[in-house]
This record gives sequence, structure tokens and C-alpha cells, in this order.
Amino acid sequence: MFTVLRVDFSHKIKDDPKPEEAGIIIVNAMIYRETDTLTLTTSSSADELISDDGNECQIKMDLINILKVAGLSDYDTAHMMYHFIPHVAEIMSSPSEGYSPGSALEVSWCLLLLDVSHIEAAVKVSLDYEIKQDPEPKDSGGTIRVNAVIKNENDILTFTTLTFVNEFLNQDFCLVDWCNFMKEAGISDQNIPVVMYHILYVIKITSSASNGHSPGCALQVSLYLFPHDETDIEEAVQVSFDETTNFCLGPASKLVVKSLTRKIYDKINYTGERCTICLEEFNAGGILVALPCGHDFDDECAVKWFETNHFCPLCRYELPREEDQ
Repeated sequence: MFTVLRVDFSHKIKDDPKPEEAGIIIVNAMIYRETDTLTLTTSSSADELISDDGNECQIKMDLINILKVAGLSDYDTAHMMYHFIPHVAEIMSSPSEGYSPGSALEVSWCLLLLDVSHIEAAVKVSLDYEIKQDPEPKDSGGTIRVNAVIKNENDILTFTTLTFVNEFLNQDFCLVDWCNFMKEAGISDQNIPVVMYHILYVIKITSSASNGHSPGCALQVSLYLFPHDETDIEEAVQVSFDETTNFCLGPASKLVVKSLTRKIYDKINYTGERCTICLEEFNAGGILVALPCGHDFDDECAVKWFETNHFCPLCRYELPREEDQ
């Protein structure tokens, strides 16, 4: 069984498409797992995708199928679809996007999955990236610079590496320095591949022409690692992806939700990741809710979520229910 670590959306609107593509939505799905990558291209009319009349839609059927093949539970599959369709509908309805009924919409949907057996041992990984179209001489075209910061209980360690993207993707470079750096910071042998997994995923989705990358570009990745004591994780993260597990429904305690840790999102100290409830990028200066399990969400999204649920949208860590208080 797998769980979703990261979701990335991108889209392109064709204002003058081929006649057969007018009013059509094309979805390119890429699902990255530790040992392989699943890809899918599917399409249907815009009306079929956003309709709630129960009619069969090719995109919906194909996406649900590949998510299940990838190893997501029924719950996580439904959760991904629950947010995917409104996201596409918002693109179509937003005046700033410039979509019209005669346009064609191409959506890229990338998911990073992790085997749930690694969840309890996984180090908290946060990262952001920037594609430099006109890089400085020190960051020549076709290179990737990774600036890593590891914050543990007693110290802050930094590490920088520069290599060519194709060498990084083919793993033809020496990992000894990387491994020594992470081990020195207290990251276990089991967690080191998880960290590299995040980096490789970002390079794969950003080094393609569809994301504005060209051979003359340079990619800069900022990586932040937060090691946890494994005993603390086992106590804090209550993960169950068994489809037969029964969950009690009901909203979370209002008092508990109100007392959850809040923090201000700062790209310098945090990442450019998205809120996995609304699937929008965190806004600089915005308020985030930090759950005890380590997952962060937009404050407004989290409050609304816990009005009807009492578990984390990602790992199902349970908060006390309102009726139990």
C-alpha cells in the first residue's frame, strides 16, 4: 500500500486548438513510486468531467484505475479525485486563465508516492525549487545545485552540491559525500533513500520542456530536513491504510482544533509545497496549522476540514472527536 507524499499540478490552455480538440480536456498523469513510474494520458469533454449527473467520464474512470493500480487505498483515491475535479473546474471558470468553451485544456498531474511501511521511519522533508532561465556562470546550463539544510535538536548543518541534471538522474555521481552528510546529521540509513527519492522526483518533473526547462537552464533545489526521534513518531503518527479498518466519523473537538499549533509560512524557512486539502500553494505570510503527526495545512482549510472530520487528510492521525469531549 502507498500513500501520497506530494502532488503537483500544471496546465496549458490552447486558444486555437485543432477542431477535434476544442472543448476537450487532456490529462497527463505521472505517478512516481520508489521502484517505477506509472504514466497515463487520457481525455474527455469538459462537460463530462465537471458534470455531477453520474454519467461515465473517461478521465474519471482512467484516473481512478491508475490510482488503484499504483497502490492507493479507496479512501486516498477518492480524496485525490475529490480535489482534482474542482481544481480543473476552477481553471475553466477563472477569468484570469482565459479559458473559453472552444479552448483545449491540457493538465499535468504528478504524484509522489511512498510505501506506507516507510512512514513511521520517514524523516520530514521539505523542499522548494527554481528554474533559472539565465543562470550565472557558476551555475552553467544543464546543472542542478542542491542546497541542503538539516536542523536537528542541537545544530544546523548545511551542504551544497553541484552536478549535471542527466548525471543526477542516472545516478552516475558519487553519493558518498551526501550519505556522510546525512549520517552526520543523524539521518538513518533507511531514511537516506527517502530523501534522495524526493530530490529525484523534483528533478524529473522540472527538467522537462513542459515546465519551462531547456538545456541552457539551471535548476536550484533548496532542501530542508527535520530528523525525528523514531519513538516520538511512533507515538504521534497513527497510520492505518488497511482498507478494512473501520473509522468512527464525526467532527474534531473545536477546543482541540483551536489549540493546534499555528505558524507563519515563510519560503526561506519552509517550502513551496501545497496544502493537500485545497491543493493550492501556501501563500507567503499565510497561517498554517501544524498537526501532531507532522502534516501542515492552510488554517482556513484545516478548520473547515475538521468541521466534518477528526482525522488528518493524509495519514488519518485522529484528533479527539467533538462528541467525546
